[in-house]
Amino acid sequence: MTVVGGLSLAFLAGLILNIMPCVLPVVPIRILSIVQLARESRLRYIVLGLWFAAGIVLFFVALAGINVALQLAAQRAFDWGRHFQSPPFRIAMAMVIVAMAVNLFGAFTVLVPSGVARLGERTPRRGREDLASLGMGLMMAILATPCSFAILGTAFAWAQFQPLWLGSLGIVTIGLGMAAPHALLTALPKLVQRLPKPGRWMELTKQSMGFILLLVAVWLIGTLIPGEDKRAVWVAGYGVVLAFCLWMGGSWVDYTHTLTRRVMIRLTAMALAVVCGFYMLRAPAPSLIRWQPYDAAQVAAARSAGKPVLIKFTASWCLSCQIVERTTYADPQVARALELRGVVPVKADVTSPDAPANDLLYNHLRASPPLSVLYLPGREGPIRLVGKFDKQELMDAMEKAK
Repeated sequence: MTVVGGLSLAFLAGLILNIMPCVLPVVPIRILSIVQLARESRLRYIVLGLWFAAGIVLFFVALAGINVALQLAAQRAFDWGRHFQSPPFRIAMAMVIVAMAVNLFGAFTVLVPSGVARLGERTPRRGREDLASLGMGLMMAILATPCSFAILGTAFAWAQFQPLWLGSLGIVTIGLGMAAPHALLTALPKLVQRLPKPGRWMELTKQSMGFILLLVAVWLIGTLIPGEDKRAVWVAGYGVVLAFCLWMGGSWVDYTHTLTRRVMIRLTAMALAVVCGFYMLRAPAPSLIRWQPYDAAQVAAARSAGKPVLIKFTASWCLSCQIVERTTYADPQVARALELRGVVPVKADVTSPDAPANDLLYNHLRASPPLSVLYLPGREGPIRLVGKFDKQELMDAMEKAK
């Protein structure tokens, strides 16, 4: 996933926080409080609303500050990727995400101390409305913790093992997503009347996100399975999807809903189960490229013989690597081009901390997966294909091998 894509998901996660049962019902109340503080001044209302939104972001800035402190204390800020090579780490992350999913299912709740909750109820002194609005925004973010704990906990755990700037920016972006609707409501206050009414749909939305986290946990556990055959992981993932579809058909509607609605929801759940089953349970296609396992001596020998060498750095825990494998390297045109140009394809698996290719990737190339490098005869350095590259980028690089 690109940085823009990841930050977009973070912003979306922040938007979703606003429809949680702990947040949406109190939004009109908080907006009314800002109206009272503004004392019928339109400009003042907008300013105080922006202060309120800034208070929400302030909470996430504080979380980002904690992320920076922890990363620097652990001296991991510039060593991204290698922590995933540790099986205990992947197991711990999977268990944390399972706990977050259980929280979304309502099995346990993280409560805010009553003393902290009462801080937002104090009436501000005249002339201190700006700070009061800032404080109300901060308190809304804090009081949303019982419902947002799973999202925040997962995001914070993720941020701990990202590049320092990206993890911190991701946390702040969630705050921007949560604050954005409030800033919009201050500019267009009539939109308050169009807010969706609180109801059972909010709880269903929260629980649906729990199933998404379970899928992430299944993927993390699947990275512990040695070898390239990951069909068991796909089967386990489909089990989560099937459980969601059964829950959707049984919990989203009941006898109080119309027959049409019951039929539509259950047909949708059935269709989702069938489509996902067709995709997730099918047998994996054989690789079109005959990859050789990485061996530094063999790579050196191939280069000395004047052969172009393509090294694909991959890992079981690298989701973007799997995407590149299923798209770019699964293209028949790419396989034919490699064969016609005499390129030696080498697979450098860096899943484990003792992988032979670790030294080349982390110490010499100073990079992390997904990465493919193409060594061409007569060229001093390799051509780097970083992240999720498409077929055309690889083809353009191989054109230089003629």
